[in-house]
Amino acid sequence: DWREERLKCDVVELEEKNPARPDAAKNAKLQLDHISKLCKAGQYPFQAVAVDGLTFLAESYLKAACVNEKLDFSCQTPHMRIWQLAIQQVQNFCMRLKSLPIVRILTAHTQLVTIDENEVERIGIYGRNLPISIPGLFDEIWYTKVRNAGGGKVEFTLRTKPSGSITARSIVENNANQNEGLLNLISQLGHKL
Repeated sequence: DWREERLKCDVVELEEKNPARPDAAKNAKLQLDHISKLCKAGQYPFQAVAVDGLTFLAESYLKAACVNEKLDFSCQTPHMRIWQLAIQQVQNFCMRLKSLPIVRILTAHTQLVTIDENEVERIGIYGRNLPISIPGLFDEIWYTKVRNAGGGKVEFTLRTKPSGSITARSIVENNANQNEGLLNLISQLGHKL
């Protein structure tokens, strides 16, 4: 049952309560700092944490940087200093997440980009180098292919090996059936949750 699996992993939920005062990224950082302290003290009750997701986190950091610079992000274009601040905050968050001594899961959307006339899937966040550097921080990079299976059902296929268009790497078998559950996939990495 997925509810039992859910109780074995802490999920950092990102939510913007007031769009005019974006604080989701700040709250996520505070929550991550709290988790880090509990881990160091041996008091964190979970063996894994999931951050869902990077795409929203990056947008929240960008909006927060705009607000700090008194820039109305709904109608003004951010300047270089704002972009640099937001990119640095995303990198810092990801590095802090990676430093936790537990299983870490970070979800992100992808986008198609054209590189040398080839379409490639990259993390769907801003910055020239950020979509490339974030995967470099993690040992495991999984890509989920979602397909309509007919009859109102959706099929998820986990890609764990790179192809010409996606970045992926893992010790988990390529094209693993994601419908078997996340705990099963994580156990293939040698973690017992």
